[in-house]
Amino acid sequence: FAINALSLKDLMLAVFKTGGKQYSVKAGQILKVEKLEGKKGDNVSFKDVLAVSENTQNTIGSPLVDGAVVEAKILDQIRDKKIIVFKKRKRQNYRSTQGHRQYLTVLKIESISPRDKGCFDIIEPILTDLGFKSERIDYKNVENLYSVYGNDGPTFCFLGHTDVVPTGPEELWTHPPFSGKNVDGRIFGRGAADMKGNICAFIKALTEFIKTKEDKNFRIAILLTSNEEGESSDGFIDVLLDKLIQRGEKIDYCLVGEPSSSEKVGDTIRIGRRGSLSGKLKVIGKQGHIAYPEKIINPIFLISDIITELREKKWDAGNDHFQPTSFQISNINSGTGAGNIVPGELEMDFNFRFCSESTSEDLIKEFEKILDSHKVDYKVEWNLSGLPFLTTKTFFVDLVIDSIKRVLGREPVINNGGGTSDGRFMPVMDAEIVELGPLNDSIHKIDENVSIKDLEDLSKIYLEILKSISISNS
Repeated sequence: FAINALSLKDLMLAVFKTGGKQYSVKAGQILKVEKLEGKKGDNVSFKDVLAVSENTQNTIGSPLVDGAVVEAKILDQIRDKKIIVFKKRKRQNYRSTQGHRQYLTVLKIESISPRDKGCFDIIEPILTDLGFKSERIDYKNVENLYSVYGNDGPTFCFLGHTDVVPTGPEELWTHPPFSGKNVDGRIFGRGAADMKGNICAFIKALTEFIKTKEDKNFRIAILLTSNEEGESSDGFIDVLLDKLIQRGEKIDYCLVGEPSSSEKVGDTIRIGRRGSLSGKLKVIGKQGHIAYPEKIINPIFLISDIITELREKKWDAGNDHFQPTSFQISNINSGTGAGNIVPGELEMDFNFRFCSESTSEDLIKEFEKILDSHKVDYKVEWNLSGLPFLTTKTFFVDLVIDSIKRVLGREPVINNGGGTSDGRFMPVMDAEIVELGPLNDSIHKIDENVSIKDLEDLSKIYLEILKSISISNS
């Protein structure tokens, strides 16, 4: 099942536009488009998607399909075959021959996202056979699968996602990134550890639990989304949870399958996460020739001192549960492409991972205060994708810790570091939240992989958690 989920082919089609032309594409297709900025190996995204077709479902944009994105990778920058332009003027003895070679970018379509791409079509029948009632609750361009077993008692929910981050350069992978190759007891593939393998481990535990004689005196829910790694504009599960609340549903215990383990499976759990605040800064200068510095304002020079101050600033000291707030820069773009021209602007993407000692409002205020102190002309766009959360109740946390100790004979540490997860949306349910999954050492990297033995151990822990909830609810 894990290998099938990894090697599933993308059957979606999309029509998008770029360079004044429209293209009909599917995943894996190679095509040439009007020249795009970028170098070989760069990833590019097209959001001007006019239509999407998946199986028998067609979505036509008005004019664009809301939330749809075509992801591609630049394979090469080339020039097309020469076109000969011949001109002749009658009776004037005028003839002219000119040649033209168009600049083109060769692309490989990676995916049409953030659709589930068929994983739910594999998972849902398995859950149906186990007695689950399933429904698809979609929002914008995101598919969600919500399945429930039982009608009475508190609700335990396994929360996971089927989407993955881009592969990076495929030629650097030892095995094709969606092959699900099994080598020496490890499954290689993008999403193997984050988190298709984890989903398989839980479904295996479910299968065994339902076959046991244990009291099924609580509700078991599985909530899977196809957009945990993507952009908030595509839709997260917060809207879905609001719908569940509106119809009177409650989730009491939430087990998030994120890869939490560090050195050994089950050695680390998380009961909270820092918040995430991203921004896109544009520093505005004055373009001109490099030979006339008195007539230009170089935004690259302007940003250098600002970056130094942002890097050295202590935003807070953290606390017993969270590391201090951190500031990182992910992208800086500037330049005109000409070696003798100073650009007129610079764009910088950045992110705060902030603990409960800071608020998004305070961070925005301090960030813009630093910019103002340098007297630069700027614009900044902010995106708050998650607030810090912390499970303060102890029942479910203790139950998970005891389950790990019974199965593996060791007690996990609680570490709330790392990035964000969909667990950040669960506090609206007043749920007790714990994250437990396989090792995270290879996630988002080339040659991502997961140990089959670790997945088997993880499945045993998940089974023990289900049994413990049943016993505690008797």
